[in-house]
Amino acid sequence: MNLGFLGGKPGNALKILVISTKTDATTSQLMHKVADVLAGSGHQVTLVSSTGHAHQQLANGVILKSPLIKELDYGVRSEALVNIVSNNRVRDCLRTVSHLSQDMLAFCEKVFDRMDVIDWIRIQKFDIALTSGATSIIVTSAEPAPWITKTMKMPEFEETLLQSKLLGPLDEMGRRMVGDRYIPMKNAVGRSSFLVVNTDELLDFPRPLTSQWLYIGGIDAKKQSSLSPFWNTILSMRSRSVLVSLGDTSPCRRHKNILLQAFSEIPDTTFIWHREDNVSLNQSNVVVVQKFPGRDLLVDPRVSTIITDGRVNSLHDVLSGGKPVVCIPSDQTQIRNCHHLGKRGVAAVTDCRDLTPSNVKEMIKQTATTEMRDSAKILSEAVTSKQTSPEERLIRTVEFAAKYGSSVDLHSNDDNVGVVQRYHLDVFIPLALLLATVVLLVAWIARSVWDKCKKNLPQKSNEGESGAPANEDFEKPDRSSSTEPKGGETVDDSKETD
Repeated sequence: MNLGFLGGKPGNALKILVISTKTDATTSQLMHKVADVLAGSGHQVTLVSSTGHAHQQLANGVILKSPLIKELDYGVRSEALVNIVSNNRVRDCLRTVSHLSQDMLAFCEKVFDRMDVIDWIRIQKFDIALTSGATSIIVTSAEPAPWITKTMKMPEFEETLLQSKLLGPLDEMGRRMVGDRYIPMKNAVGRSSFLVVNTDELLDFPRPLTSQWLYIGGIDAKKQSSLSPFWNTILSMRSRSVLVSLGDTSPCRRHKNILLQAFSEIPDTTFIWHREDNVSLNQSNVVVVQKFPGRDLLVDPRVSTIITDGRVNSLHDVLSGGKPVVCIPSDQTQIRNCHHLGKRGVAAVTDCRDLTPSNVKEMIKQTATTEMRDSAKILSEAVTSKQTSPEERLIRTVEFAAKYGSSVDLHSNDDNVGVVQRYHLDVFIPLALLLATVVLLVAWIARSVWDKCKKNLPQKSNEGESGAPANEDFEKPDRSSSTEPKGGETVDDSKETD
């Protein structure tokens, strides 16, 4: 999610525009919560969203579903991005990236075609705007668009295809329809006052960041409350309980029979399965519910672990609950989140496609170890012991950005440096030259030693050949003196004595 500065001179109450351009439940819920938090702090908030009720009142603002934009379909099929790297065949990957690019371009063409909406936003003179990203390239892991292909670890040919089929044509379309006012996509992300990330910094890999980045993970988490008698009854059925929370569209739900078989082999555990369809699974130790208070259940000592697919909207509850996790991801974002948990030592991870009853039982057994339970408790305390809440950080950041905008340079200087500095050539070139010098020196020494050895070898062989005839001449008299007489001749010893 990007937070961009539009301009204006804010007073005590800011006029804030929040744009929710994606129709998935996670993003929509997050943007509604952001608007609610800002409105609750006394600012006038307008939420432009493709979901929600028209003119739904906020604490001190309005969620706007204007007739100007209601005909515009902001929904873009984002499952293409999910399947980019999961496909095994190169042809399927190329086709997926191509379809994704076509969807993005079709969506952006609709946006640029509605100049009345763009002009309406300009006339309102908002102090600041927040947007969740106009395309599905900015996914729920909140990676900025210029780096998303790198952090998603796309193969090089797919990244190149996405750049050529989407970003280039997108900039051409923008310049053609908007004119000089259009800012290229990469520059627009770079000029944003702040980049708001919907995750926790403790659940992120170490990497170089600027002060633009703001973590607000858990802003949409519900407040903790006491459990009802219904949940106390369920948790008291057996010695321990395990929560099962898989997304409605997750491919892992297709492996229902595998999970049920594994659950049947653990009869002393109650498995509380969250399924919105509320279909009965006809198993004594499995309880199916349409909704459950995840945060309240996770802090209960009778709950031992949670089985999840690593969805971003449940991560903060998992982190703050202090329970080990069985992670079964099915797409790239979930794989990334699950590996974060695994790196922290609080999760056992198995890909959805590799799921078997035996490894499900093994992962549940692994989460019962003292080492993993202690790691989960330490991480929970680290998450909940922060001095400021995500709501407070968001409000302060928005007010700061509206007041100062881009006048305070918090950005990286990457755009203002040359090629040598940007790619650290001043460091790598001397190292490369030094390495080449060492290699050449070692090669020269080895060649010199080899030439010397090769030169000495013929001399030794010549000395051996010249010494052989002398030995033969020296040995000939001995052989002649010791030979016996030929024919029948005999030696008369008496003559010799005479």
